[in-house]
Amino acid sequence: MEIYTLFILNLIAIILVFGIVFVFIEKLMSIIDNKRNRCKRFLEKHDGFFKILFILIFFFEQIFFISLITYLYDISKGLSAIIGVFGLIVVTTASFATFVWEHKFQYSKLQQEGLKKANLRIEKDQEMIRILIKELSELKEKIKESKKK
Repeated sequence: MEIYTLFILNLIAIILVFGIVFVFIEKLMSIIDNKRNRCKRFLEKHDGFFKILFILIFFFEQIFFISLITYLYDISKGLSAIIGVFGLIVVTTASFATFVWEHKFQYSKLQQEGLKKANLRIEKDQEMIRILIKELSELKEKIKESKKK
């Protein structure tokens, strides 16, 4: 009898929880979406910091890995140090190069977007100039006709 009572109470609790979630799902999703958007904007705003942070974390992971291999395996300390330092230099240099190229690409992309906007403005201005030239020539013709009369 106790098992059935416990089962029914658990079932009622589960139904209540799902009912509450169902009633407030739109509000809950709105809150989650708002938090996600704020987090996304924060990460986009500080992406350079996070990239450098991950490069440094990777650097220290490699140091830990090198020291672990040195102590676990019977390799001469000098050889493991040379291999480890070489690996660290290569990986860190490649990571920083990637970081620099990404920022260069983003900067180029922003410049390209700016040039496209400027080109659109120039095209609109050219169209306005064509319209004004046409109107001026029409006015000029009207003035000539009015002088003839």
